[in-house]
Amino acid sequence: MADDTYIGPEEIEQAAQTSLPELLQQQRGIQISGSGGGGNVSSVYIRGTNNNQSLVLVDGVRMESSSLGGPIWNAIPVSSIDHIEIIYGPLSTMYGADAMSGVIQIFTKKVAIELR
Repeated sequence: MADDTYIGPEEIEQAAQTSLPELLQQQRGIQISGSGGGGNVSSVYIRGTNNNQSLVLVDGVRMESSSLGGPIWNAIPVSSIDHIEIIYGPLSTMYGADAMSGVIQIFTKKVAIELR
């Protein structure tokens, strides 16, 4: 049985959080550490592991900062997120060695473009 969490559009809206780290902190097994005030660098720890031991995908693309050792969490506005899937434990190994603690997949809202 997979150990995962789905955060849908309704839950994101009802949470009324202003940043992605604040939204993720409401989920089980996730701790947040921030440096500085709002909008500054945050670290997200899944089940107590290091920030760089979890994989973050935004619409299937890996998000990471080579200088910070993990993704830049505050670069993704909550208003642009459609839903989030969090995978914990052994199932995350399907994503590679950098997903030891888990995988956070963020899916953004799709915008319809009208062509004339």
